[in-house]
Order: sequence, then structure tokens, then C-alpha cells
Amino acid sequence: MTYDNIFSSFIWKTKLDYAGKNNLIEKIKENYLRSPDKTPSKWKCNVHSTFDDQSSHIPTDLITLFENKANEFLESYDRNLKLTGNFYIIECWYNAYKGYQFQEPHDHGTNLISGCYYLKFNKNKHHQTEFYNPNYKVNFHNLENNPHFCYTPDCDEGDLIIFPSNLKHGTKGIKNKNKCDELRITISFNVVNDNICFEKDKKYLNTLNYQ
Repeated sequence: MTYDNIFSSFIWKTKLDYAGKNNLIEKIKENYLRSPDKTPSKWKCNVHSTFDDQSSHIPTDLITLFENKANEFLESYDRNLKLTGNFYIIECWYNAYKGYQFQEPHDHGTNLISGCYYLKFNKNKHHQTEFYNPNYKVNFHNLENNPHFCYTPDCDEGDLIIFPSNLKHGTKGIKNKNKCDELRITISFNVVNDNICFEKDKKYLNTLNYQ
């Protein structure tokens, strides 16, 4: 009898200090007040998000920090990935939630790795991001206390996590939603490798003038 553990997943966590944090939070608060229910098309949830409109919402200096951290991860993990080619942040957007809002279980499509930065996060009031075992397609809501199927990293404000884009995850509404009106803000990004990405992503890279 044998037992092989294959294709294991990972969540890499690090701290990120961003000098423009408070100014960015205030801008996002203003945007949220103008349109709190700005849910992207095809998303089955309720969230204020800029996923459908990524043009200028995330400052370039913050994207540079994300790139640096992604490269730091890739350098430490390179012996496992064994990839040639260039890595690019292909998408970057923010999500903002209040008590009644949530993010359904989802993955990040055909990208290689994804990141989530906890810009404004109160772990005593907000739910952590929950990750789900990619080897199964089941109702994970009935398995939340089963560590074989669900995993919840312990994140604080200022943390950045990086994980495989195909790793399904989601966010519940804020704890005690009727008593808490504190905004939860995360910034997400996706990374591709130009040697192995699908043709549609190569075309998108060209529109971004990365190649």
C-alpha cells in the first residue's frame, strides 16, 4: 500500500509597508460611499469592486511593491516552479465590504499566482479569507470546520498573501454585521508567465504594453 501527496498547494504570507496607505483608504471610502454595491458583472456576490474598471484605482507605487514581493516569492520558490520566461502582474483591483457584503467561493482563472493585500482589516471584526481544497467540488459551506477541505490563514492588516490562482477561496460577510459598519478593504492582483500563459492572456499583455 502506498500514499503519495501530490500537487500540494501553498499560501505565502509577508508584511508590506505602504506609505500611502491612509490616503488610499480615504479615497476608497469616498468611492464606496458613491456606489457601495458596485459588484462586477458575472460575480455571484455583493461587493464594491474595481475588477471591471482597473484603469487607475491602484497607485503605481503600490503595484511596484506588489511586483517586488511577487519576485521575492518567486525567487524563494523557483526551485519548485522551474519556469523560464517573464512574470507580469496582469490585473490589479480592490474589493471593499461592509456587514451585508461577501465574496462567493471562486478562483482566479488561468493566471499562475495571485495576491491579496489586507489594506484595511480588523481581525476582531472581519472574517478572514477562507480557502478550499481544489481536489474537490463539493458544498464547502457544510465543511467549514473540516481542515481537510477548508483552511483559514491568520492574517492582519498590512499582510500580503500569495497563492496559486486556481486555489478556490471566498469571504463571508463581516462578523456581527448589524453591529459593525467598519469597511474591510483588500487589494488583489494576478501574475502570469509569458511562456506558459494562454493566448488570450498574451493578447492582454500586449494591450498593457508589457511586451
